[in-house]
Amino acid sequence: MSEKLILLPIQVIEIEGSVILKRGLTQILIPDLNVLLIMRVIQKALQQQPYSVDELKLLFAASVQPLVEELLKKLLEKRFLQLQTDEESTNQQLSVEPAQEVFYWHFNQHQQQVASTLNQKYWLFVGINKLNKLLLQAMQSEGLQNYLIVDDPMLRNIDFFDDNLQLSTTFWQQQTDRIVSEDQVFSGKYDSQIGFVIAASEFGSFFLLERWNEYAVRQGLTFYPALLQNMVGYAGPLVIPQESACLTCLKLRQNSHSNGFAERRITEQHAFAGQKVAAYHESMLQTLAAVARFDLVKFISNIQWEVGTLCEVDLLAGNMTRRKLLKAPRCPVCSGLHGLPKVNLYRQITSDEEWNEIRQTAGDYEN
Repeated sequence: MSEKLILLPIQVIEIEGSVILKRGLTQILIPDLNVLLIMRVIQKALQQQPYSVDELKLLFAASVQPLVEELLKKLLEKRFLQLQTDEESTNQQLSVEPAQEVFYWHFNQHQQQVASTLNQKYWLFVGINKLNKLLLQAMQSEGLQNYLIVDDPMLRNIDFFDDNLQLSTTFWQQQTDRIVSEDQVFSGKYDSQIGFVIAASEFGSFFLLERWNEYAVRQGLTFYPALLQNMVGYAGPLVIPQESACLTCLKLRQNSHSNGFAERRITEQHAFAGQKVAAYHESMLQTLAAVARFDLVKFISNIQWEVGTLCEVDLLAGNMTRRKLLKAPRCPVCSGLHGLPKVNLYRQITSDEEWNEIRQTAGDYEN
């Protein structure tokens, strides 16, 4: 094997008569203490420069080379040894946490690969508020660079604006060049650029996020809502048009299982005005943002993600519950019925002669 190899950081553990090589959740138990010395030589050599398998074997006496070759084979199988690429130098630019890089390694990925996928299209963050600030900062740490921010007046946290309705905090002022109006978005100006829509609010409500759910579904964009309401966080559902339930489906399901849904929906319409009396702890925001971030990372990197699920985060009760969400058959936003032509069934099953009689007596209702 002539390709140059690099050795990823691993832990070498010596126990009774054996050696354990460990990285993350993956480990190899080798019942031979001679491997300990061989590993030290390999580690020292590869720290200086990449070597091929043949070159590494030549560092040892001929009698030991079969054992070295077998060890190198196991290291390659477990991906402790990898082919040298240009990715290592690129990863350094992202200041990746070692533990996070090991996490991605378990799924045969790396941080730069995830960042590249994140930036294939623009992300649209709806709402200038605390929750979106945390989400945006989290996704930036994953390498997100291509994004726009919609200043939806009803999703504004008024603490971020002065009396003249100008941004007053450093973070959001730094985002000025990326902030667009909802009119620009709805006019279709950015349709070809956007690939993902995130709408968030820490003061409620489902009502305030509904039109962004509808916009995303109508435009065929993936949508993800994050909402803190009545001290319970809602992460998701991840809405994939024509494939999964949308936010309106969730609302309809909730209505059908709640006795006081009418009153609840009325108060949701006034969530913006009530943000100064909304109840939540900062920990609730941070936890919800972390759950949402991980959901988005799992989806974009194709790591064990789920469609049509909602994660409810209740810190007071110490619960985090993932619920399966099914499409509502007659959802006014995402139901497949909207794609069907309007057909009069009676016209289809009635003969022309009988239909003409109906038209004469009841009027001309072809549809």
